[in-house]
Amino acid sequence: LSILFNPVIFGHCAQENMVELKKFLLTVIRITGVAAALFIGLLTVYAPELLTLWVGSEYAALAVYAILLILPIFIQSPANILNDVMIAKLKYRQVAVIYCAAGIFTAILSVIGAYYLGMLGIILAGGLCIIFIEGGGILLYTSRLIEVPASTFLKCLLPGLGMLIITLMF
Repeated sequence: LSILFNPVIFGHCAQENMVELKKFLLTVIRITGVAAALFIGLLTVYAPELLTLWVGSEYAALAVYAILLILPIFIQSPANILNDVMIAKLKYRQVAVIYCAAGIFTAILSVIGAYYLGMLGIILAGGLCIIFIEGGGILLYTSRLIEVPASTFLKCLLPGLGMLIITLMF
């Protein structure tokens, strides 16, 4: 979904039209958050049934692991849009450093998690790293890059988060 917005983001960055870029980013993050919440909510609610249809009833017990793998995508999908801004501004070296640090951090947490929790520890380590890197590092760096408070991006995710909670509750 985030790939659809690349040409517009690159166009605003090429024209150095930061006001329109900020408005567009806030709208796109809101839309992406709501769309991601809908798909993630449906996938998590129906995870046992989907696993039963896809690989068989003996794997339906792995639905908890599937849910834990899917939930961090709610943060990752809007962060992919922010990655496009950094690429358009030619600030990809910093992003590469962030992702290399994330890989090392994920490996360390996965080894620790595997020792104490087994497969669940590895899944939790990956999910936590996605949330911290995409929701923390990428969001903070992009907000500094285009001079917008980081809380503005987080406020745009609130409708999607509310929709995700409602979907998971019912």
